[in-house]
Amino acid sequence: MSRFRLPRRPQPGEVFDVIIVGGGPAGLSAALYAARFSLKVIVISENVGGTLNEAGVIDDYIGIPEVPGPQLAKKFEEHVGRYRVPIVVGRVVDVVREGDTFRVVLQDSTTYVGRALILAVGSVRRRLGVPGEDRLVGRGVTYCAPCDAPLFKDK
Repeated sequence: MSRFRLPRRPQPGEVFDVIIVGGGPAGLSAALYAARFSLKVIVISENVGGTLNEAGVIDDYIGIPEVPGPQLAKKFEEHVGRYRVPIVVGRVVDVVREGDTFRVVLQDSTTYVGRALILAVGSVRRRLGVPGEDRLVGRGVTYCAPCDAPLFKDK
């Protein structure tokens, strides 16, 4: 029997114990642990899965060899979903500290309030801007030395 349940919808005026801005591996891990400690948590992210969605084959995640990045991102999202953590896709444009709470405002003016805030916004790879770069990402153009160095061994 699967314990998977659909994430719940945030309710207007609801106050969360934790708001996590960022839906990559760090943000989703934080959400998982917060939910496991019975905290009311929400994830807000422009891109669920983060840079995993851009990755080719991941071979440095212990216990799961040679998994495509987007597939691993989906597994993370599903795991968090088992705890009914709402994941809101949107762009955060403002964060305001108001006494003991944080007010997080999205681009569409939706607002969420939480007692704690975790910023797990990850990084954006700086592109070179040279001809052919987009076409050759993962085929010679790489951005992660520890991840991609084995591809260039003995070359």
